[in-house]
Amino acid sequence: MNKETLTVAAIPLKDGQQWEPTDAQLAAWQKAFPMINVREEIWGASVWCWANPRKRKTERGVERFLVNWFNRARTGHENSQRARKQHRQTAGDRITDLDEYFNSYGTGT
Repeated sequence: MNKETLTVAAIPLKDGQQWEPTDAQLAAWQKAFPMINVREEIWGASVWCWANPRKRKTERGVERFLVNWFNRARTGHENSQRARKQHRQTAGDRITDLDEYFNSYGTGT
């Protein structure tokens, strides 16, 4: 299934009702968090709420819950980007060190 065509999962609330974001909310959140897939994150939040019924939110608090969820997802995305960048730099440093090592022994004979 194409992630862009995912329907949005309903968030189960404390009172037994289900909450769904409006198209305007989805558009605003996607604009505010361009590095994550907001629809996909809402699916994750919905599954979390189904698995944790005692921690479900009220209708009044569900938007704040989702914005916090998106912020954590964004931070995780940024941290994974940073880790990949550091890994590439570290790998590059190791290659440079190995080149120096082999060059110093290769030219000494």
